[in-house]
Amino acid sequence: VGDCVEIAVWSNGYHTSLSIPADILGSDHPIRLAAPEATWLLVGWGDAGFYREGPGFWRGLDAVIPPSPSVVHVIAGAERVERFYRPSRLQLAALSRAQAAGLATFLAEEVETDEAGAAVVLGPGHAGEGSLFLAGRASFHGLYVCNHWTARALRAAGLSVGSRLSYRADGVLDDLARSAPAACPAPR
Repeated sequence: VGDCVEIAVWSNGYHTSLSIPADILGSDHPIRLAAPEATWLLVGWGDAGFYREGPGFWRGLDAVIPPSPSVVHVIAGAERVERFYRPSRLQLAALSRAQAAGLATFLAEEVETDEAGAAVVLGPGHAGEGSLFLAGRASFHGLYVCNHWTARALRAAGLSVGSRLSYRADGVLDDLARSAPAACPAPR
């Protein structure tokens, strides 16, 4: 509504992802080029091996000890993705258009791109049709995990998110609840 955009942070209890309307990303945005038909996107980040191949003791250890390559996981949908890819917790937030632009810029900077400016697609994601793994730019390690990445994305939108509790998904969602209204103002 006007200058207000509603987003959400999705959580399965351990991992967080951003639920965003696709139109906050310009038509030339690398993620939008990878999912041009999407109306809504769920965007998460993590260690390439652990996220793509699944959990396991050695993969988990490899993810947190040396810096590792990362991936951006995108689930594209025609409706809010959390309606069919259910979270254990969802925190809504209302952003101004300028804040949404800050978030879009952060997301563009987080994916590897090809010569045409499109995101480098590594393969299908874990959520069936419409989900993709994109090559990430940042390194994953024990001091920078998925919830730190989500907090950083929200800080790029101008929100006060990201305390020492960012290791925990609930810490990110609690910070978000304190720093942004949950919904856009009702039209008058």
